Amino acid sequence: MNYTKLDEVVTMLRDAQGTQRDMRNAVREAHDFVDKRDGQWEPDIITRMRGKPRYTDDRTNPIVNQIAGELENAEFSIKIRPAGGDATKYLAQTRDGLIRNIRNLSNADSIFSQAARKVVKGGFAAWVVTHDYFNESSFDQDLIVEPIHDAHDRVWLDPNDLTNDGSDAKWGVVLHYITKDAYEDQFPKGKMKSLGTDSWSSSYYHKPDAITIGHLYYIKEEDAQLYLMSDGRVLRSTDEGVEDVLDDLLNQGITIEDERDVKQKICCFRMFDAGGWLSSPEKTVFDCVPIVPAYGNFEITEGKIIYRGVVEKLMDMQRVHNYAVSRNVEEVALAPRKKIFMTPSQAKGHEDSIRSMNTNMNPVQFYNMEGNTPPPYESQGNQVNPALQTIIGQSDEAISRSAGLFAANMGANTQLQSGVAIEKQIDRGNNGTSVYFEAMEVAICRTGVILNTAIPVVYDATRQVRILREDGAIEMAIMNQVVVDQQTGEQFLLNDLSQGKYDVVCDIGASYKNRQQESSEMFLRAMERDPSLIQTAGDIWMNNINAVGFDKIAERLRAQAMQNGVIPFDQMTEEELAEEEERSQEPEQPSVEQIAMEIEQMKAQTEQMREQNLGQLHEIKMQELQVKYQLDQEKTESKLAVDSAKIQQTQQRIDQEGSKVALQAQRDQSDMMIRMMELQMKEITTLSNAMAQIKNAIGADVIMSPTATQAYEESAINLTDSLEK
Repeated sequence: MNYTKLDEVVTMLRDAQGTQRDMRNAVREAHDFVDKRDGQWEPDIITRMRGKPRYTDDRTNPIVNQIAGELENAEFSIKIRPAGGDATKYLAQTRDGLIRNIRNLSNADSIFSQAARKVVKGGFAAWVVTHDYFNESSFDQDLIVEPIHDAHDRVWLDPNDLTNDGSDAKWGVVLHYITKDAYEDQFPKGKMKSLGTDSWSSSYYHKPDAITIGHLYYIKEEDAQLYLMSDGRVLRSTDEGVEDVLDDLLNQGITIEDERDVKQKICCFRMFDAGGWLSSPEKTVFDCVPIVPAYGNFEITEGKIIYRGVVEKLMDMQRVHNYAVSRNVEEVALAPRKKIFMTPSQAKGHEDSIRSMNTNMNPVQFYNMEGNTPPPYESQGNQVNPALQTIIGQSDEAISRSAGLFAANMGANTQLQSGVAIEKQIDRGNNGTSVYFEAMEVAICRTGVILNTAIPVVYDATRQVRILREDGAIEMAIMNQVVVDQQTGEQFLLNDLSQGKYDVVCDIGASYKNRQQESSEMFLRAMERDPSLIQTAGDIWMNNINAVGFDKIAERLRAQAMQNGVIPFDQMTEEELAEEEERSQEPEQPSVEQIAMEIEQMKAQTEQMREQNLGQLHEIKMQELQVKYQLDQEKTESKLAVDSAKIQQTQQRIDQEGSKVALQAQRDQSDMMIRMMELQMKEITTLSNAMAQIKNAIGADVIMSPTATQAYEESAINLTDSLEK
């Protein structure tokens, strides 16, 4: 196929349209059936029933909404897995985040939901992956997923491709319409000849005031050479800057171990209309046609792709149902009402009430009795047509059965006694609609393959990109960052997406929000059995609760878990790993529990020291009192000695003076002895009081020294002897 010749391209397009004519007409009819007014009535029936009741009891759209709703609630996730070479888990996660961000910026989930509804209706939908500059002032490009509305009229693929995802298509055309003014501005040298449609096409996409142009994607093969380097690296001769890379590697002593000739596929893009080419050929970043088809009930029959939606199987029964309902309404409306038969004389005087008996709720109707004439009697009124009722019930059931759904799937009360029976019916219904899940899974997985292949080409320069995690968190990463090894001085690229090989898988599951809720409920049940989970995994649980403020709680719980060392290293973020490394290099800080234990120990030691000091203080006070008592005792003994000397002197004077004064001396001696005894008694009382004070202060009896004790005993003896004398 020579894609440079316009006539061959136009012929190629017409042949593809002719090959798919019957299938595309069926898709259009299915869309018109559920989307257009009176779409569920055939034109000739509408003409024949003009002036008669004609009602649409729509049983088809609820079925479409049921199946499409299940598809929209499901999450089709694209996962990247390492498959060989220098592939790493980290780079696979980076690719995951890039694809997730592309889906978010392109609003791809909405595109997929709209396509799913069209697949359910007519069996065919499509979208396209493109690339464009990030903004008007940027040289960086991004990948974009774009919708193709009315794909059954606009998308035409290579009819020789019999795959269910369009992966083997050699070419593809997407028709676009632009106004004549826009055409003149964008293509001033164009001939403004619309591609139009075939005479057989009844599409409502094409407009008379618009010019239809084509966007052509085609595969071009170029000769290339693969080089296997001695370090295991594989280079392609068509890669940008490969000659400089080869020279650098050869200068480093890295040699070419093997080489072989290959065919490299490159997807090219060009615009055209019926009058000529509107743009020059340009290479894209893809190695395949980036148009992604989605087929419902995909089959291959006689070398041709066959597809259909659920509406096609419901159309006949829905029309029968609408006709039966309309006829039933008509017969009820036109059937004669009950009539009262009586003679004029019987009705005389009651004519007004009899005429209005069908328009009021009067429970009593009067009449005049006329001789032997029989009373008025009532005729039999309109009867419901049992045949129409049977048709209505049978057609209603046939519609659900044809769609593969049952009452249990539609949420109706099945009045089944067994829950197992209900589950079986639901499973049967799910089996009947699983083909549409498969169609979307295949198409979305194909989208992931296209994006994964194009990512290393688009994100080949040093640039900052946004990574979107599964939980919605946003991270910024620098791709192809040049890093120098501090030990060897060798330069290498960080986050080089061209390294390694990766596989693409697509999983179908509940939406992330639904999985969050389920995880939260399961964690709550698990925590009831093991309350310690709140300390080891509480941050994960809080992150699964979609409510205001719980993210802050999760951060605090995670910080606490980090301090306790319960988070594995492979689950830590880069910031957490850096903090953990710094923490390991710093002196170990005591934990809160250790600090509390040390405080209690210090309190116990302080209390012990306080008791010891108090005991020592009491002992010191006791010693001071004992010393004071000894000093007082010595003072008393000294005073007694002085007084005794005075007495002796007095006695000597008395002896010298003679008997004259003997009597007076005896008196003086007696007085002195009395004073001495009084003094000793006073000292003894003072000592007793001091001992009592010591006992009250320290709670123990005074321990006196042996000397003091002996002196105290001698004084007591002397005092006793003196008293006896």
